[in-house]
Amino acid sequence: MDFENISRPQRENLHKWGKARKIVDEERIKLLFGSDDRYQFKVEGNTSDYTLGVDIDTGETFCPCAFQGDTCSHQIAAHLFLAEIGLENTRYR
Repeated sequence: MDFENISRPQRENLHKWGKARKIVDEERIKLLFGSDDRYQFKVEGNTSDYTLGVDIDTGETFCPCAFQGDTCSHQIAAHLFLAEIGLENTRYR
């Protein structure tokens, strides 16, 4: 990949995925609650901790952080966490 010529949205996406991977690798995400279709996590962010939820049936997530886009790094980290423990729903990959 030619990193010098990628677009700003592509760079931002790579940055979010890198931050999410770091959250999981540093074990800054903890599962608070899990059921057949919903999971709740505590994520230690850089400036605050966030409680976020994932609907396993639809893949929808909610995070109260101030990120102004579709998906924040905390949400991506939750999906990475679920995938690593075998609970990701393959319908929304």
